[in-house]
Amino acid sequence: MSATVPPDLLAALVPDAAVLVDDGTGQVRGFNAAAARLFGPGLQPGRAMCTLIGAEHQKALQALLAEPSADPQTETTVAQRLPLRLETGAPAGLSPRAMLRVGLRHAGLRLWQFEGLGRPERQQADWLLARFMQLSPGAPFALELDGAPARLRFTIISPGLCRAFGLDERVLAAPDFRVLPHVHAQDRDALAQAMREAARHLTDFHHEFRLLHSLRGPVWHEARATIEIDATGRPGAYGYLLDISARKRAEQQLEAMHAGLEQRVRERTAELEDKHREMERFTYSVSHHLKAPLRGLDGYSRLLLAEKRDQLDDEGRLFVDNIRQAARQMSQLIEDLLAYSRVERLRPTLVALPLRGLIDEALAELDESLRSQAAEIRIDTSTLSVCGERRGLLLVLRNLLDNAIKFRRPDRPCQITITARPLESSGGGTELTIADNGIGFDMRYHDRIFEIFQRLHRVEDYPGTGIGLAIVRKAMERMNGRIHARAEPGRGATFVLEFPPAAGSIGGQDP
Repeated sequence: MSATVPPDLLAALVPDAAVLVDDGTGQVRGFNAAAARLFGPGLQPGRAMCTLIGAEHQKALQALLAEPSADPQTETTVAQRLPLRLETGAPAGLSPRAMLRVGLRHAGLRLWQFEGLGRPERQQADWLLARFMQLSPGAPFALELDGAPARLRFTIISPGLCRAFGLDERVLAAPDFRVLPHVHAQDRDALAQAMREAARHLTDFHHEFRLLHSLRGPVWHEARATIEIDATGRPGAYGYLLDISARKRAEQQLEAMHAGLEQRVRERTAELEDKHREMERFTYSVSHHLKAPLRGLDGYSRLLLAEKRDQLDDEGRLFVDNIRQAARQMSQLIEDLLAYSRVERLRPTLVALPLRGLIDEALAELDESLRSQAAEIRIDTSTLSVCGERRGLLLVLRNLLDNAIKFRRPDRPCQITITARPLESSGGGTELTIADNGIGFDMRYHDRIFEIFQRLHRVEDYPGTGIGLAIVRKAMERMNGRIHARAEPGRGATFVLEFPPAAGSIGGQDP
C-alpha cells in the first residue's frame, strides 16, 4: 500500500485497482497494489488524477464526475462506468485501457475503481512492445490507411515519433490530427501516391521525404512500413521513421564536390585543348621554318657539287656529301615528328576493316624495296577483319614492314610472314603478327624500342630516326589496341598486334 487508506473502504474492491482521489483538488490520496501495477510508477500521492487519463476522455470524465453518486430518492449507490485510456508512459495506441467506476465518497475523498480491459498476457505483450518503442532509435508507428491520404492519422505513437514531429504525444493522438500537413509541400503528393499504391497492392512501403519539425523546420526522413489488413478488413501501415538528414547533407556535399570537380575538369580540359592547339601551331611553324634552310642547304650543296666539283678535292666532296646527308636526315626527322604529332592527335572512329585488303595496300607502297631485296612474303589472314581506323592501321603496317626490310640479315633473303587469328581468351578481338628473319634484338630492350628517339643500332649501319616504332605504339593505343614483340638476336623478330573485339566511336581526328 502506497498510502494510508481506510481498510474497510478498499477491502471490498480487491482485486480491482482502487484509487482515492480528493474530490476538491482532484489529487491522488491513496491507492492499492492492483492500482500500482496497472498505472506503474507514475501513480503517486499528490499527483493530479486527471493527468493519468487520456486527453481524449477528459470531457467525458468531467461529465461523469459531475453526476450524483447516489440516487436521492433511494440513497443507493449509482454505478457510473466509463471506458478510457490510461496515461502510463506507454506510446499512444499501446496504453492500457480500463473501465472506470466512480461514486463512493468518504471524508472528502472519492473512490475511483479501475477494471483492466484485456487479458493479462496481452497487457504483458503490449508492455514489452511499448518498452521496445521507447528505446528504439527510430520512430515506430502505426497508421490508418482506410480512406483518403489527406485523412491519414496515427494509431500508435512512439516517443521517437514525437521527436520526429517535434510535437507532444497528445497533439499526435488528437482525433483531428492529420499527417500530410506536416510534410513538406513539395513531397506531399509523392508521399500520398506512394501510400495509395502500397495500400492498393499490399506491398511494403519505402519512401524518403521531408517532415516539417515544429522547431527544426524541414528534416529528411526515411519511412519503411509493412501493409497489413486487420480483423475488420481495413489496411494499416506498421513501420518506422528514420532521420536521414545527416545522410542527405553528406549526399548534397558529395554532389557539390562532384559538380565542382566536373567544372574543374572542364576548365582544365579546355585549358589543355588550348595548349594543345598552341603546340600544334608551334610544331607546324617550327617545321616550316626548319625545312626552308634545310632545302637551302641541300640545294646549295647540290649546286656546289655540280658546278664546283673539279675545284674540290676528295675530302671536300666528302664534306659536301655529308652536309647533304645530314640535311636529308634532318628533313626525315621533321617528317617523322610531324607524323608522330598527327598520330598523337588521332581520335579515330573504329570500324571493322578487312585485313587482307589493307595488307596488300601497304605491300604495294613498299613494292620497290621488296623487289630490290627479293623479299618473300607469306600471308595467312583468311577473311578476318580487325576493329580499327584505316589510316592508323596503314601507318602501322607500313612501319612494321619497312622495319622488316631495313633490319634484314645480309646473308639470307628477307622473309616476312603475316598471320591473323581470332582472340578467344581476352573476350574476342583479333591478333595480327608480322614476323621476319632479320637481325632481331635482345628482349632486355623490348620496352626501349617503342620509345621515341630510342635506337639499338648506329645510324650509319641502319638509317632511321628512332621514331617509327613509337608511332606504331601510339597508333595502336589510339585504336584501343596493344603491341608487343618477341625476338632473339640474329633470329628475327615477331611483332604482335592485338585489336579490340568491337568497333566503338571515340571521337574524330582533330583538324
